[in-house]
Amino acid sequence: MSAYHSFFIFFSKKLCNHHKHLLYYSSLGAVVYFWNTGNFDVFHVNPPLSRIIAGTPIALLCNPEHDWKSYSPKPENRCEWFLGRDFVLANSSGKVREFVFLSRLACIPLILIGGYFGMCFASQAYGEWPGITFATLWTFSPLFLGWGATLCPDMVATSLGIIAFYFFRRWLSLPTWKNVAIAGLFIGLLPLAKITWSIAFGLFPFLWLLSKNRPPMKQMAVVLLVALYMLNMGYLFDGSFRLLKDYTFYKRIIAWRKRKPIFRFGSRLCPRSATRRVRAGNRHAKTGF
Repeated sequence: MSAYHSFFIFFSKKLCNHHKHLLYYSSLGAVVYFWNTGNFDVFHVNPPLSRIIAGTPIALLCNPEHDWKSYSPKPENRCEWFLGRDFVLANSSGKVREFVFLSRLACIPLILIGGYFGMCFASQAYGEWPGITFATLWTFSPLFLGWGATLCPDMVATSLGIIAFYFFRRWLSLPTWKNVAIAGLFIGLLPLAKITWSIAFGLFPFLWLLSKNRPPMKQMAVVLLVALYMLNMGYLFDGSFRLLKDYTFYKRIIAWRKRKPIFRFGSRLCPRSATRRVRAGNRHAKTGF
């Protein structure tokens, strides 16, 4: 069934090579920018993990041309749209199609792994047939196949969410320190995949509280510490432990709340780039194309 899934996503990616839009070009420009500079300040409205995965084959197998003259360090300028345009203009159409295809192809293994652990999760929790049902839906769902053929972080975030829940449940059932480390690792990867998963730092402790046979509190604390370490390491510790008052916000409600003690404490735990989406708010640059 995984082989069928790989085939269907591979085929849909091949077809989608001719149906790209500005989002793809901007993502590709941000990918190449990261691998050339090591900075996360382009396309900051989405965390970098999916772009790093997608950009690995481009960085290792290709030699793309680039043009960073449109770069701006200000989050509100949304310079990724201009960098994507310049990136496309600097490369031939054949190279751009190759870059898109390779970047989409790189995301397939993680999607397959997410489907495998989802099947294992359903089988262990509810039985064999629920596991088969999950695998069937995961393999042939048009929604999954469609989003699996894009550079958007949704499928990567979904797969990592399934894996994180699987290992968290495994830790609840068998509270060893090895399972503590694995659970914390995957929980820390969630906010690196999609900003929505920031709720993981409250969701998983809440699920721990609801568990009938709770592991010791010190293990839960270590899970969160490992997760925070992974989050900061994913951003190469860029701006970690920086005070929230040192940032500029463009949403009034956040600009007001940043004076609250809990927000000041939270700012010390998150890297600088992880706050860029919140700081930029909904302000989008007018690209003119």
